[in-house]
Amino acid sequence: MILMKTFSYLVSPTAKKELEKVDITRAKMLLTLIAPKKEIRIRFESLVDVISSSLRLSGKSALEREIISVIKDKKETNLSTLITEIKKVHDFLRYFVYLSEEKIESRTVIQILDLLNAKKKIKQQKVEEIIDFLSINPDHAIVQAALLFILISRELPQDNDNIKISTILSKVFLYSQAYDFRGMINLEEFFLSDLINLEKKLKNAGEGDNLSEFIEFYIQALSIQAERSLVFIQKRSNGQETDVLTKLSERQIKIFSLFDIPDVKITNRIVQREFGVSQITASRDLAKLFTLGLIYQKGRGRSVYYVKT
Repeated sequence: MILMKTFSYLVSPTAKKELEKVDITRAKMLLTLIAPKKEIRIRFESLVDVISSSLRLSGKSALEREIISVIKDKKETNLSTLITEIKKVHDFLRYFVYLSEEKIESRTVIQILDLLNAKKKIKQQKVEEIIDFLSINPDHAIVQAALLFILISRELPQDNDNIKISTILSKVFLYSQAYDFRGMINLEEFFLSDLINLEKKLKNAGEGDNLSEFIEFYIQALSIQAERSLVFIQKRSNGQETDVLTKLSERQIKIFSLFDIPDVKITNRIVQREFGVSQITASRDLAKLFTLGLIYQKGRGRSVYYVKT
């Protein structure tokens, strides 16, 4: 696969096995039951960790209590602007990209750059060329995330913000296909723990025209983070792990992932619109989730809606 006759890549057999492993972990993650209040707390704690790691990638640091005070109390600090920017981006990923059924477009990436106050760091034309390439050559969401990372990184200034911005932008494809692992993925933390190797992979990809090595590294990073997140949330679920994975279709798993948003109410009409299915199909999918005890049904007649158990 080639972009402007400059970039090529191949997903190795090893990388493909890791992708299969991640897909299984993702499904288990979605189907691990946990109390809503506990999940909200876990998501918040994870966001604080991501913000902390993201700041460190750009050579800055903030204590956990400082990040929390900025998010909750709007406290003004030397890093409050940066903390707020990173939070806004992850809110955008969760509440817009995650729920959207539209394919990723250059304007989405540009919006994120704008939220990060980094719009001037890369030409809009370059962003459009990269997204066009990824749209014309669709692949696994994680592969596309890795490609977006390296292609954006090569166009950004080689400064302290390069890795931070590239990592955040790569999450566009992860969130769009529900690979956010309930908000617990912290790629920034992994990259910090293996920064020398990351910089080596980036350098090799930058000097050559083959991105395969970096793609495999990115997939491995996500796989390790996903496994860690699954173990963590299973421990916090008080043993409420479900064994219904094999009983759900891929679409039903995606429908169930819609219930990740706190206090969300899903109706038959929403499922029809989001997945392009008929009323009967939407009813069957929701009934399956209800029968397995994954969601509650509330209301009557046309007012029926569903919430997470």
